[in-house]
Amino acid sequence: MPITKTHNKFNRIEIMKKLFFSALMAVALFSANASAQVSTVSKAVKQEAKAKVEASQGKAKEAVSKTKAEATKANVDATKVKEVAGKGKAEATKTTKEVKAGADKAKTEATKAKEAVSKAKAETTKATKDVKAGAEKAKAEATKAKAEATKAKAEATKAKAEATKAKAEATKHLKKDGTPDMRYKENKEAAAKAAQKVVNKVK
Repeated sequence: MPITKTHNKFNRIEIMKKLFFSALMAVALFSANASAQVSTVSKAVKQEAKAKVEASQGKAKEAVSKTKAEATKANVDATKVKEVAGKGKAEATKTTKEVKAGADKAKTEATKAKEAVSKAKAETTKATKDVKAGAEKAKAEATKAKAEATKAKAEATKAKAEATKAKAEATKHLKKDGTPDMRYKENKEAAAKAAQKVVNKVK
């Protein structure tokens, strides 16, 4: 009985060894196949990755070339913009100078106009004063002339009265035509006296 149990136990161990060895062989075979498959997959992945990298590099080169072309175009556009800006700045400077010159000219003309207005105002004031003074002087002279005319009229009236009186005095000795007869002393004296009075009045 004990021998049988030992034999069975030994058989089980041998079976387990065979099973273990078979398992190891299977694992080794699987590992070899897996390694081959992994190697094949790795090679395909590498080739695909290389192709992708090359495609990416090509696209990157195209993008770089496109970017470089766009940058060149942008530089050209920037240069043109700079030239236009410079031209605009020059024109603006020119316009500013012209505006300033026009403003200075307008200011000078305004100053001249102001001076002319002031001068005209002064001349008008002077002319007004002169006219007023002339009017007052003319009025005074007219008043004086009127007074002198009134005086002369009064003197003429007085002289006429005296002449009438002298004529009346000279009517003592008349000619046939009614005029004083100068052969008489009274008529000569009366005529001389009347003439002297007229002369004195005129003086």
